[in-house]
Amino acid sequence: MVQELLGHPKIETELVYKAVLVAIEENMIDEVSTLLDSPAALRAAAERPSEYPNILVDNMCPIVQAALLDRLDITKLLLDKGHHIEKPHPRQCKCELRCANADYHEELSESQVELNSLRGLASPTYLVLTSPDPILTAFYMSRDLKTEAIERPEFREELLQLSQQCEHFAAELLDQCQTSEEVQTVLSQTQGFPDSRPFRFPRLYLAILLQQKQFVARPNCQQVLHTLWMSGIPQWYSWSFYRRFFHIFTQVLFTPLLCLTFLIYPRAKLLHVFRVPMNKFIHHLTLYLIFLSLILITLFYGRRDQFRFRALWSEVLVGIFVVGYVWELMLSMYTLGFRIFMRSLWSVYQLVMFFLFLVAEILYLVVFATSRTIRDNLQRELWPWYHPYLIGEALYAIATVMAFCRLLQLCQLSKIIGPLSISLNRMTGDIFRFMIILLIVFVAFCAGLNSVYKNYNGNVLRIRGIRNVTQPAAFVSVGHTLKSLFWGIYAMGSPTDADLVVSQNIGSADRILKHYFTEAVGYGLWALFHILTVIVLLNMLIAMMSDSFQRIQENAYQEWMFARASQWIQYFDNHTAIPAPFNLLPSAYCINQAYKIGMSLWEKEWRRAREQCSPEWACFPDFEQARELQKRYQHNYQSLIIVLIRRYLQLRELEERDHALSRVLSSFLSTQDYSSTTPGPPGGTGNNYNSNYNRRDSFGAGQQVKLRHPSKLAFLGAAFAH
Repeated sequence: MVQELLGHPKIETELVYKAVLVAIEENMIDEVSTLLDSPAALRAAAERPSEYPNILVDNMCPIVQAALLDRLDITKLLLDKGHHIEKPHPRQCKCELRCANADYHEELSESQVELNSLRGLASPTYLVLTSPDPILTAFYMSRDLKTEAIERPEFREELLQLSQQCEHFAAELLDQCQTSEEVQTVLSQTQGFPDSRPFRFPRLYLAILLQQKQFVARPNCQQVLHTLWMSGIPQWYSWSFYRRFFHIFTQVLFTPLLCLTFLIYPRAKLLHVFRVPMNKFIHHLTLYLIFLSLILITLFYGRRDQFRFRALWSEVLVGIFVVGYVWELMLSMYTLGFRIFMRSLWSVYQLVMFFLFLVAEILYLVVFATSRTIRDNLQRELWPWYHPYLIGEALYAIATVMAFCRLLQLCQLSKIIGPLSISLNRMTGDIFRFMIILLIVFVAFCAGLNSVYKNYNGNVLRIRGIRNVTQPAAFVSVGHTLKSLFWGIYAMGSPTDADLVVSQNIGSADRILKHYFTEAVGYGLWALFHILTVIVLLNMLIAMMSDSFQRIQENAYQEWMFARASQWIQYFDNHTAIPAPFNLLPSAYCINQAYKIGMSLWEKEWRRAREQCSPEWACFPDFEQARELQKRYQHNYQSLIIVLIRRYLQLRELEERDHALSRVLSSFLSTQDYSSTTPGPPGGTGNNYNSNYNRRDSFGAGQQVKLRHPSKLAFLGAAFAH
């Protein structure tokens, strides 16, 4: 029957493809194959060569329909027949193939087609069947959808949901790993990572860079990371509190000795505890707390008013620490690459902080160097505002605040304080967005108030027998106006700031000239500013911060896991072994490497010297072992990903069966409840009547449970009815 209908010469191609969509919806794979192989469907290759085989009907093509409905077999059939989903080009694309000569009139139908294509591309079924590495493809698809959500605000919510869908799919594939070896194989993949150097977990680095929080926060991933974090001391959780405290105390106490030993003989057996990531963190934290203590010690010394003074020992040590931390940042930037390094906001934060410290120390050094030659202007009272020491003090103060606030980053490792620290970071972003609106309001009222009061600057009203009345200086200049507006937000302004003094001449007590209208406008602007800022804007800021806090608390566990993993991964590689300032001392490995480079240059082995100067050899002492380990993981990954996909599909099939069974049971229970409360017909057995009626009604068209394929020709009738 189907063949006879398709053989009709007047059947249009569009009707055939409508029938294909209906067949896909009803999950009829044989009918889909028959329809696509029909002469009417094949005519589309000649009629629409630019579109074939992805013929659009009602803004939908077969492959997209099958992917959206998760029809695995039909999607594979369509892929075998040459169907594919073309990824929409971004709006800023200028390619000659499509975008250079494209007409940019935005139509709803075109947007719907592109949106449907993105839905199909984000479908787990399509990702499984088309990508050799579905996890990597899901990562980049999630990132691209977030970008599309910014460029297409009208579809923002749905695009973000699709991005979350891709992120969830990658995390579910990771959930299929059953051993730590399988998880490490997934996390050790280098494909897609923008650096070829042998990091411990390149795929995890990539997930953090692309903000794949569900993937990173998965229990499988966290378990492997936690085991590696405690490697060398697996019995940590079986220890008592005092045993743990003693371990931390000994690590803190012997930090300088361990660092010096590592520099001299890095392969000593004594240093096995030095390579434990948690111990590395303790060593770095210990020296950073010493650095903060030295900053506090410098505050106990008195003020300095002259050029000629000797540098304090604490200031010298602070300078050494600063140079060590700057060198550590430069090495980290060289190791990770500039792009990866700048992706982390905390890395940018540290770069700015230690840059301010370094500039301040350089300015201090300039003052120390010139203080022996300069003979005049030695007193602080005679220094100009741009004096290097004054600028250095200001920069040093800003950097000191940032240095102590950096402890918030370290607090993210705590499961108690960590979520609060993350909430504070998010709310800080709300404050910066709020400051943009507040700045506009400030500039507006500054211009208005200053234009009213600037012409009354310096006016003094002298009245006989009464003290002189002077014009308030709150709004007479731009600087005074901005200062008054800022402190007015915190209720530190006075209503009399808007008073207006007119006359400078001697007047009588009973006749004082007043500019009532001008003063009323000034008072009105001053009052309106308080209404907008205190009542409206500040309450809006509180609402924004509350909303951010609530959203973070809803996913507090995931956010904390992601932030903790971002901190942990920094201590997994050996290039972070030596903390500042011990990293300024040459290690035995560096001396040996410099000797090899020198010998290569002496023997004119330019290629070997270039390899020895590469980041791999310079920053990764165990480069050869790490490279071999990555090759082994890379070889096992292709077979592992197939196993993970099979497990994922089996799990999804079981979930679909359970869902269908639960629907049948719920429908059956609802009909049983109905039969128990419905009386039987007169003169008959009510129970048998109700049982037969409900059995017949439970499989009717009005119920949730629907018969599979009630008529295999019904879809053709619906399609050809046009």
